[in-house]
Amino acid sequence: MGGGGGPDAAGRALEQRAGAAEWAREFPGTERELAVGRLGFFTYRPVPERARDGRLPGGGLAGLLEDGWVRAEPIVYEDFLPRSAAGIFQSNLSGEGRKDGSRAAAGYDGAWLSGAMGREVLDPFALYEAQQDRSLREVAGTFGPLV
Repeated sequence: MGGGGGPDAAGRALEQRAGAAEWAREFPGTERELAVGRLGFFTYRPVPERARDGRLPGGGLAGLLEDGWVRAEPIVYEDFLPRSAAGIFQSNLSGEGRKDGSRAAAGYDGAWLSGAMGREVLDPFALYEAQQDRSLREVAGTFGPLV
């Protein structure tokens, strides 16, 4: 047992290398690849200061990005207290710092928050998509339909 070497460690290292290779093969490595694959939300903007080189804009969104006619800026989600961090701040801990299973967690959700604020809580993904769609319409108005 112990030691950090041996067959178990070698097997884990091999699995980690295989996993990293799979990740590199299957997941985009750049923001541009994420944008072209529509795997994230971006604001697209025409680049008016692009140097003129005789080429005409075209090639759909991928071509416009590749040739520098359009810039894709990621829409970044920022939150004061992400839901994923909520577990860190659980109020139902025992005196030893362990979760007290006899206590139920508070049932806060979007509906509760809407009621507490007296207004609708908007779906952030719908907002991101609307922002992205507006920017794509602007790009299409500048360069024509994005096939």
